[in-house]
Amino acid sequence: MHSHRPLAETGMADFAPANCYLPTTTTKPSPGSIDMSTRPKILLVEDTVPLAHTYQEYLRQQPYDITHVETGGEALDQIANNSPDMLLLDLELPDMNGMEILKHLSENEIPIPVVVITAHGSIGIAVSAMQAGAKDFLVKPFSADRLRVTVANAIEAAQLAGIVA
Repeated sequence: MHSHRPLAETGMADFAPANCYLPTTTTKPSPGSIDMSTRPKILLVEDTVPLAHTYQEYLRQQPYDITHVETGGEALDQIANNSPDMLLLDLELPDMNGMEILKHLSENEIPIPVVVITAHGSIGIAVSAMQAGAKDFLVKPFSADRLRVTVANAIEAAQLAGIVA
């Protein structure tokens, strides 16, 4: 949306007549980019509640707003209605496989960075998850530092992609 404001309001009044107006543009972040003026929203999809609490505790002092859901259906609802900036996704969920969520994101061109979490850490699963669009892969159990670094890297990459886009 374009509007005009007096040049004097732009700090450039010394360079043009007082009645000169410059166009202004209202922009919003491009899809897949993270608005750096707010706390990134992370959707944690983990059916084992004690593990979800552990991961939330690992990230408690980080600048993120974390929402936890236990099923793939709840995750899809959150993705549709709340536009998280990042997904921490367990692959083994009670109602569906996390790969189905990755497929949904890809098919619907929803550019949310995803870090896959699983106890079943084979190379084949890792390759499949990455081919399906995951940005990284964590094998349970993992340290607090590993989770913090992985999340920070995924969010930073999304922020940089938004700046470049």
